[in-house]
Amino acid sequence: MNITIIANTISLIGCLIMVSMGLIQTKKNIVIAQCFQVFFMGVANLLSGGVTGFTSNMITIVRNIISYNVTFNWYYKLFFCALTAALSLPFNKIGWLGYLPVICCCIFTLVLDTKDERVLKLALIVTAILFSFFDFSLQIYTAFIFDLLTILTNVIGICMLQKKINKA
Repeated sequence: MNITIIANTISLIGCLIMVSMGLIQTKKNIVIAQCFQVFFMGVANLLSGGVTGFTSNMITIVRNIISYNVTFNWYYKLFFCALTAALSLPFNKIGWLGYLPVICCCIFTLVLDTKDERVLKLALIVTAILFSFFDFSLQIYTAFIFDLLTILTNVIGICMLQKKINKA
């Protein structure tokens, strides 16, 4: 029980960052915030038995850093998707739920170089939906609640961006 409380407390820090990303409108700032968010969420996943979530999140941080130092082409995308699967899946002890963080990491990796922030936000929505199942199952209820809020804030963010585009 104490580990669950600690994991939920650590998750809360990541959750606050995660929700704020819905209102951030530049790709650079979204990805920087994501590095901090996934660190805290990864630690909460690890404490709750979600080793694939921890591994995928740590690879996400490395991927984000590298994506700002090199042109992030399809070779890098495929490399990071394969690396995520290779380093995460052998530690999966929770069945199909353990695949969700790997899928999320791959989805975000595939759209990381997009120029359209709406696409990035749509990826955040899809990954938040998948992580909501993962988090609820691991009893990381703070993350689950904030997954739902992330979906909402990113929908609002997409609407704000679309409104800005329509005015231009």
